[in-house]
Amino acid sequence: MMRPRLTLAARAALLLLGSALVPVPGGIGQAVADEPPPPPRSPVPPSPGSPAPAAPGAPPVAPAPAPLTPISDADAAPLLDGLKKALKLRTSGEAQPALDALAGKSHKDFEAALSRLLVHPSVEVAAMAARCLGERAGPKTPATLWRAWMLPVNDKRWVVKAALLDALAATKAPLDARAYDEVESVWRQVPNTETMIAVARYFTVVKTDKRPCKMLAFWLDEPRAGSVSDASNPPASYWEARWKTWAAVKPAVVDALQAITGQHFDSSEEAKAWFKKNPKFGVDW
Repeated sequence: MMRPRLTLAARAALLLLGSALVPVPGGIGQAVADEPPPPPRSPVPPSPGSPAPAAPGAPPVAPAPAPLTPISDADAAPLLDGLKKALKLRTSGEAQPALDALAGKSHKDFEAALSRLLVHPSVEVAAMAARCLGERAGPKTPATLWRAWMLPVNDKRWVVKAALLDALAATKAPLDARAYDEVESVWRQVPNTETMIAVARYFTVVKTDKRPCKMLAFWLDEPRAGSVSDASNPPASYWEARWKTWAAVKPAVVDALQAITGQHFDSSEEAKAWFKKNPKFGVDW
């Protein structure tokens, strides 16, 4: 896979678990709010001679979970008690041992206990609970995860949303139209690198969904600053942050498109040409 390369142009400019959400057959979802307004402008982009920022790597992917062994009610009781106590602990350092104690174990009551932790004040604890749920997915897990996604407390908790997407990918649950619109809206907001990669990673796993192809393909292209004289041109800090996010997310986008189409694209023009040449694939450009 080709690594993104920094061009002179880039250097020049460098989102109540008791809420009643009913899952739709064949998918999961809910409507979303409008994305935020664009960032303020700046008349002067970075100098063409400024050094290239180092593209951050993708967030580390957790190792494959150990095979799960069903345990008895008696063995599960202290673990469930630990999860209950974790609800009252404020920090991830205090609550994490209760989640770590579940490694390699499964029990029918874990899902209900873990679902309560999806609104934990610590985003790290909520994210760990989401991934624990994904590892122990049952028939009701996708709906449980999606309810947590839509709760106001998790509206802008991007670390939690990334973990929920990874858990949904583990269940291989498809997105209904409302859920897809929600995920697409998050993508348009470009909240952070981790959430963007989680979106791409979800579609890499659920690779029969062709809807995100065009959305993903546009992210193949390196972001370029507008005209310096354009009053609406965002500030230099915007372009620098945008480029760093693009550089880290592009490999995941390439992987997602390859999983869906079987093709390797390095630019939106390459993707567009292939989709136009293969109309039966079902992606209109």
